[in-house]
Amino acid sequence: MAYCGNCGSVIADDAKFCENCGAPHMQAVAQAAQAEPEQQNSNSSSQQAQPQETYSSYSYGGGQQSQTQQSYSYSAGQQEGSSYGTGAAYGSASAGNIGGPTPGVGFVEAVQTCFSKYATFEGRARRSEYWFYTLFIWLVQVVLAVVGMIVLGTSPEDGPNILMSIFSLATLVPSLAVFWRRMHDIGKSGAWFFLNLVPCIGSIVLLVFELTDSQPGENQFGMSPKYPVV
Repeated sequence: MAYCGNCGSVIADDAKFCENCGAPHMQAVAQAAQAEPEQQNSNSSSQQAQPQETYSSYSYGGGQQSQTQQSYSYSAGQQEGSSYGTGAAYGSASAGNIGGPTPGVGFVEAVQTCFSKYATFEGRARRSEYWFYTLFIWLVQVVLAVVGMIVLGTSPEDGPNILMSIFSLATLVPSLAVFWRRMHDIGKSGAWFFLNLVPCIGSIVLLVFELTDSQPGENQFGMSPKYPVV
């Protein structure tokens, strides 16, 4: 049993306040003071247990602002986040974005382009340009073979006739040039042409190269005509 320190009335041990004057029981006050540091320690531990805080970062593209969320982790006062939204957006803006595939060139456009770049070995040529030009060469050779059979009386067993030889000589340079540009388009040197000197295997390897899709963006030979940076 205890007594109230304010009015002297008898107070039960488990009472928190004096029933007579309403003063707090001194034993309850002492217990509350003792429990307060423990509560502070508990709050501190719960704060440390929360590992993540979320910040808002902003990236800009095409003049429009979009908000993204970037999380950072904290443990024992050390930052574990390793990426920053604004830095990534800046890197993307400086490098540019790879656009989708542009429409391929048609048959006539491909032939015109190759003859307009008659001896141009710089730059890049996409697959549609190379293969439409190659198809044109094949078709003309077939027509000249037929004309040779009718007019000159030659046969395929005799080999290329004079018309086919003249045409092959006239288109030798643009054919080499478009092959060079096709190799540039996949990031390779046009000197791979000399792989034709290796029987069978060389032609197969070059065919695979010629069928390879364009490298996106810009390489050491120029901007991709199919996947340009936008």
